[in-house]
Amino acid sequence: MNSFFDTSRLKADRLLVEHVDQLLSIKWQDDAQNICGTCDRSEFTSLKFKEFLNHWSNYGYGLWVLSHKSTHAFVGLAGYNTVFIAGQEAVELEAVFLNDFCDQGYFQEICTAIVEKTPEWELPLESLFVILPADSELSPEAREQLGIKYERDVDIRAAASTLHRLEF
Repeated sequence: MNSFFDTSRLKADRLLVEHVDQLLSIKWQDDAQNICGTCDRSEFTSLKFKEFLNHWSNYGYGLWVLSHKSTHAFVGLAGYNTVFIAGQEAVELEAVFLNDFCDQGYFQEICTAIVEKTPEWELPLESLFVILPADSELSPEAREQLGIKYERDVDIRAAASTLHRLEF
């Protein structure tokens, strides 16, 4: 798997140790929001980022650090995260964006790129879970374009969410 890839507006770099200081300087609870996934931003500590770093060596996939291609501004994190859903290990698509970059289509852009590249990366994934807040910016049309199918309503950290699956 490459250490980076691009979309039309974003550059995605594999999360590395060099990124951690920058990531720790962000007030995640105040300045960012989960677009999809189950990560609790209040847990974004050096220990949690070390866990995210180890994810690459343990599973062969993980999170990407996203920056704007023209301004080089940090936008957020997106990628794969291994979680437990109903007691079963599963892979979810995780995305956390700084507030300034929400509701501008970046989520759909990065998710489309990740989903399209998954077969190319030859990851041992049969399916991928996408957990969206009930008020997700991702339209039903975009969900259909990505190929994610609704499974059920769920509560994540006491917030109404919907669980979707993408089969490869």
